[in-house]
Amino acid sequence: NKITILRIQKIVELIPADRGIKIFSLGFGYGHVLLELANRGYTNLGGGGHIQRSSERY
Repeated sequence: NKITILRIQKIVELIPADRGIKIFSLGFGYGHVLLELANRGYTNLGGGGHIQRSSERY
């Protein structure tokens, strides 16, 4: 959705322009930010986190 896209763009704007820096996203959800960074040429990316199944939330 448009709000998610705008949020991702705002986050990506905060990342330094050096495409070789190490970026690790903790609690990265579905990885949308990392995917956008990869699309922009960042290569040293990693991420980790836990996504709860909807049945585990309640």
